[in-house]
Amino acid sequence: MQPRARQMILKDLKRRVDRLHDEGKMRNGNPGGAKASAL
Repeated sequence: MQPRARQMILKDLKRRVDRLHDEGKMRNGNPGGAKASAL
C-alpha cells in the first residue's frame, strides 16, 4: 500500500472517531468515555 493512501485512510478514520466522540459527548456528557469506547 502506498504511504499516501494509508495517510488518507488514517485521516478519514480519525475524522470518524472525532465525530463519534462529539456525538457521545452530547449524548452522555462524558468527554472521556465516548472517545475511549470509539477507539
